[in-house]
Amino acid sequence: MPVRPRHHGTATAPGCRTLCALGLLVAVIAAACSNGGSDAAPDETPATTTVSADALAAGTLVDIGGRSLFVQCRGTEGPTVVLEAGLTGDHGTWQLVMSRLPTDTRACAYDRANIQSSDTAPTPRSAQDVVDDLQALLTAIRAEEPYALVGFSFGGIFAQLYAAQHPDAIGGLVLVESNHPDEADQFEAHLTREQIAADRAEV
Repeated sequence: MPVRPRHHGTATAPGCRTLCALGLLVAVIAAACSNGGSDAAPDETPATTTVSADALAAGTLVDIGGRSLFVQCRGTEGPTVVLEAGLTGDHGTWQLVMSRLPTDTRACAYDRANIQSSDTAPTPRSAQDVVDDLQALLTAIRAEEPYALVGFSFGGIFAQLYAAQHPDAIGGLVLVESNHPDEADQFEAHLTREQIAADRAEV
């Protein structure tokens, strides 16, 4: 789908924990934003070697099958909050958000292929390529379901597609100023042919 950029002492059920984590995450994102803030599918089966918690906390490259993606996870308990950055953003997009989450909320931010420390991948890339990479990454780090996906801007496209294709693995979805899958078509529906040509020439 090509898209142009423009505890109370007792254990809680996974679904409840995910909703609580999402509620907290929305509040943290709102606070962080107010202060400012700084892709071919894998060819092989991801490595089965366990990635240590210390390595993930520091940030590390993880093999997803012939290529590696950089990922950083903070917190060690509960379902995983997956943070998806914008068009050219990297894991650093979420540093302020992650620093304000409690330690019992596990949150992971990563760099997509061709961004920062992650390996390169053939271009052009589709949203499906990104979703396939993310699935391989979450499998490789043995992330606990259900996932809470957070997609910012262009990253919202990938979060929506992942949620649509893996509904049983999703406990919640947060879209932060997300692009819409039909955004380009809806935008151009309000332009003249001359305006469309001029707009496309700028990309």
